[in-house]
Amino acid sequence: MNNLNNIKFAAIILIMSLLTVNTAIASESGLSFSVRLNGGGWSGENKTSGTEFESTEGGQVGFNGAYQSGNFYTGLNLQGGEYTFEKNTPDQVSRSGSTEVSNDKVEHSELDLIFGYYLTRYFSLFIDIKGVSNTWASNNYEQEFSGVGFGATGLWPISKTWVAYGSVGAVPSGDIKTGDEKIGEGKSNAVDLGAMYRFSKAHRIMFGVKRSNYVYTFDSGDEQTHSIGAVYFGYSFAYSLN
Repeated sequence: MNNLNNIKFAAIILIMSLLTVNTAIASESGLSFSVRLNGGGWSGENKTSGTEFESTEGGQVGFNGAYQSGNFYTGLNLQGGEYTFEKNTPDQVSRSGSTEVSNDKVEHSELDLIFGYYLTRYFSLFIDIKGVSNTWASNNYEQEFSGVGFGATGLWPISKTWVAYGSVGAVPSGDIKTGDEKIGEGKSNAVDLGAMYRFSKAHRIMFGVKRSNYVYTFDSGDEQTHSIGAVYFGYSFAYSLN
């Protein structure tokens, strides 16, 4: 995750963070830690060059930590993984224009700092500080996206041990950089739907589906769209501070 160290701004996480689910049900004051495996694909379009791309292999591993006190909560999310593209790959775009790439691997990583508030026991609004980084394996070219956004989460108890959850969010505007140079602006949105099973007071497993969409507009006139989807499975441990 070293390629996120220089991100100065942040954006909303556009998913229902497992952090909020864990702490909301655990207690009014508590800590939670989670790990999540995301398997899925990355597809999109290089609009300027007129090519479409789709990964053939890839996925991400996520690590989460959260703290809740009363109706307020905050959490840190780190996740990343590598995607393999055969033939077309996302173009590498700089201020001067785009370079077409093929048969490459791209490392995708995310860092999110979340701040939220529960309006009711099962509904919350949140803000997030987010940075996204993509690095091409062939030449270590790095591109970053960051900004600020907003979102909402909901929980639906099914039984004493099962809970369904969902989240929607949007980043209306963020910066795209390569190195310290701003090369464009982007926006994104996401949906996360899942369910969680609590098999003891402290231990839970969860699974669901997630999709994040990005639209990048570069100063060079180039445009890109990205869609990253995943089916995930995870485990969390919650500790009550009451």
